[in-house]
Amino acid sequence: MHIDSTFMPLAPGKVLVNPEYLDLNKLPNILKSWEILVAPEPEPISEYLLSMCSKWISLNVLMLDHKRVLVEKSQESMIKALKNWGFEPIPCPFLHYGQKAPLLLMLLFRLQWQIAMKQKTILFYAIA
Repeated sequence: MHIDSTFMPLAPGKVLVNPEYLDLNKLPNILKSWEILVAPEPEPISEYLLSMCSKWISLNVLMLDHKRVLVEKSQESMIKALKNWGFEPIPCPFLHYGQKAPLLLMLLFRLQWQIAMKQKTILFYAIA
């Protein structure tokens, strides 16, 4: 289980959670004032090289700012949910990177970290 397929802070006071991995009734008290966004059932992963990944890899998104979010383009239910929640999803073909997808996501995380440090914001919005 990876944290980014279980619990993904999206913006101040908003978090995306995996309903299969987390008991929504047992979330920490600090999240009581947060908007909890329950992830939709993901589309199946058909790529052979990613077949060993959790289907919940769809939660692995990258926030560019408080609205814009990079999301796997094949995850139509996630794109629709993000739009319904007021975000601006930017579909990207992450699955086409096959076994290099984890490296790409690590690079994206580093990019997010650098953006957060430059803007002097809290990367994971730990304080709402």
